[in-house]
Formats: sequence, C-alpha cells, structure tokens
Amino acid sequence: NCLGIEPSKDACEIAKLNFGVKTECVSLEDFKSDIKADLICARHILEHFYDITKSLKIIYSLLDNNGIFFIEVQNTAKMQDILMPYFYIEHLYYFVPETIISLLEKNGFYIIKLLNVLNPSDSDCPYEVIRILAGKKNNYDFSCPDIFSNQISRINQYFVNCNEYYNNNLELNEIFSYWNDNKIEAGIFGASAHTIFLVNQFKLNLKNVKFFYDNDNKKWGRTLFGKSIHNPSLIENDRISEILISSKVYEDEIYSQLKQILKKDVKIRRLYGK
Repeated sequence: NCLGIEPSKDACEIAKLNFGVKTECVSLEDFKSDIKADLICARHILEHFYDITKSLKIIYSLLDNNGIFFIEVQNTAKMQDILMPYFYIEHLYYFVPETIISLLEKNGFYIIKLLNVLNPSDSDCPYEVIRILAGKKNNYDFSCPDIFSNQISRINQYFVNCNEYYNNNLELNEIFSYWNDNKIEAGIFGASAHTIFLVNQFKLNLKNVKFFYDNDNKKWGRTLFGKSIHNPSLIENDRISEILISSKVYEDEIYSQLKQILKKDVKIRRLYGK
C-alpha cells in the first residue's frame, strides 16, 4: 500500500499514469491521516520546505513508532566538485552530513544508516547525495552543536572555484565574446537558473537573442529577461541562425533533440560537450 502526498495536480497525474501511485493533491501541512506509515520517503524534498522544523514534526507524527524515514538530499560538502550552477531559488536549504544529522536528531529521529552516493550523470540529480535511513526515538531534547561555520566556508570556496573555472575557460569566453560583438539572430535553449547564471557571469548581451526555448510547457508564453519562452517545436518558424544550449546536465539530450528538428544551416552551440 503506497500513498503519495503532492500539492501539484500535474505531478499527481504523472504519478498515477506513469507509476500507478495513488496520490492526494495536498500539501504536507494539510494532509490528515489516522494511519501510521511504515515507510516515509522524502527524496529531494526537505530542501523545498518553507518551515522545515514544522514539516519534520508532521512527518514524525505520521510515522509508525517502528517505521523508517528515508531521505535523499544533495551533499553540499561536494559542491566544489561541480563547476556549474548549484544554488537554486527553489531550494531553501542545503545540507552536509553534519547538518542533516543534527536537524533530524533535533526533531526526534535517530540515524540508522547514512551513505554518500554519487548519482549517475544521466539521473535527475547528477550530484553526490546524502542518503539516510532514520527512525523515531523517544527523547530528543538536546542542544544542537555549532556545525555551521565550516559550511559557510565551504559555500564561499565553492563560489571562488566556480568563478575561477568560468573566468578561465577560454572556449566559453570566446563564445560569449562572439555573441556580444556580432549581430546575429540567436536563441537560447534553457530558461532556467543555468541561463540566469550565464547571463550574470559573462555579462551576456541579450540584444541578439530573439527567443528562449524550454521543454517545460509551464514556461511557454512567459518571458525571461524580456524575451518570450517558446515551445522548441517553434524553432524552425522563428528563423534563428544559431542556438545555444544552456544546460550541463541535459546538454546531450537537448543536442539530439535539436539535431532532429533543425535544418543544417542553424548552428548549434554547446558549452560543455563536443
């Protein structure tokens, strides 16, 4: 018996159609149940909660006394190994093993097992992650140690490493210098945090960009930096001379998609692959 809790109607429909999972379209705060769960899974969920302490207390109340709480979150301790945009507006929290352990223990859980795992490069989260199995404990009133100073240092060092990488990447700088100095009719595939990062990092002049493109249909018809976001199927009609793929994780997938829908006279620019 499995039940999903999901506030998005679209996500609930996907869970039902693709995986046959029954879901309740409701937020965790509004979910009510008299049945205690044997297992609660929260994979890349904790970082999205506005009030994470309140959310963990709700999860604690929904879990059976002998139940298991499974968590997966990104391991921010390893972000220096990822020279690409890492911090997103949708993520309100970031964790290293010490902070997630402290947070869980402070809210009534004990750690059964913790693993640091590197997800595959083609997964939806191609980073090193923290996976935890936790259980409920009876007495959880204890002080939280000071473990955040080191985390702040790690974050600051990440930005130093990231800036050095992009500033010293001659190929990327040549691409963006060309875009800024020449008159072209271009498009950018990817209307997300990666694109915002590139625009700010390289002071990208968007005067040559006619449109943005994205596979997320919720973005179609909206704007980014004053430019319309289009369905990729419209690229042929938009009469652009070249298109830049603004994604590291999905660059290969997008490149294959563009090769199928574009004519040979439209140049595809990749930032990471060849």
